[in-house]
Amino acid sequence: MSTIQHLTVNEYFFEQTKKVFIDRRPSPYGIESFEKFLGYRYQQICYYYSAWAIMGLEDTDKLIRGRIDVGNELGFLYQKMFPNMERPNSDYNHGWVEFFYQGKCYVFDNLLKEIVLKEDYEDYRKPVIHCELTKKELIEIYTDSNHAYQENGIYHIKELDVELMHTAIALSKATIELDEKQKVKRFIAYAPLTD
Repeated sequence: MSTIQHLTVNEYFFEQTKKVFIDRRPSPYGIESFEKFLGYRYQQICYYYSAWAIMGLEDTDKLIRGRIDVGNELGFLYQKMFPNMERPNSDYNHGWVEFFYQGKCYVFDNLLKEIVLKEDYEDYRKPVIHCELTKKELIEIYTDSNHAYQENGIYHIKELDVELMHTAIALSKATIELDEKQKVKRFIAYAPLTD
């Protein structure tokens, strides 16, 4: 990927996710932008990062769940748990987002510091996809009356305990404001998981 293409797609991604916020109250962090929250690079919350990021992207972009090869990159996390395994995290359960920009498919993966072309991601991570949902499908699931209630045009997702593709907990207690075309105008995730 050229430097200009790299800068442009990263700029596009962060522009799109400006409508995504993370509510960390009652911590002193309050409500933060997705970009700021991503900057902390918390580990082992890929299902959260990806479920939140998709809310800023297009309806046809996809939230993916599967396994990836991370080699020994995260080995320090698992060596004590799995000391006898040669590659303890080669079957790392993970969540990421695939999105289109200017006719090409890209991947947002919070383990990477930048957006990458899908073909490069596939070569590097060798993903095995278990499940995928478009943003539109995700919105339809979580704004129905089983999962949310509506008040003044804003959907309030209930506290969910069901693991639907590892998205329920990440979207639990979030709010989604849709415009007249049913596009996300503002999304606020609830993140009690970090200090």
